[in-house]
Formats: sequence, C-alpha cells, structure tokens
Amino acid sequence: MSRVFILALLTIAVMFTAIVLIVWGIVLSFGGPANTLLYLLIFGDAGLLITMIEIAQRKKKRAG
Repeated sequence: MSRVFILALLTIAVMFTAIVLIVWGIVLSFGGPANTLLYLLIFGDAGLLITMIEIAQRKKKRAG
C-alpha cells in the first residue's frame, strides 16, 4: 500500500475516534444532572484534543 493511502486510513481512524468520544460524552451526559458536565468535559475534550492534534500534524507536514 502506498504511504498516502496509509496516512488517509490513519486520519480517518483518528477522526472516527474523536467523533465517537464526543458522541459518547453526549450520550453519557443524559444519565443525570450530576454526571452531565463531567462526561461532556472528559469525552468531549478528549475528542476535540484528538482532532486538534490531527490538524496540527497535517499543518506541520505541509509546512515542513
């Protein structure tokens, strides 16, 4: 397999993981008012952090 194809698959996997974490945080937040903010912060921030790291890696590859 070509390097571009492998990088594309890796990007898709990372983005899928980020989306799953964000959605899982939203789903768990419906469990009750005490857990709402906690789950949204943990899983939502984890998903957004993964997305930001992926974007930074892409920009780094283009610049260098």
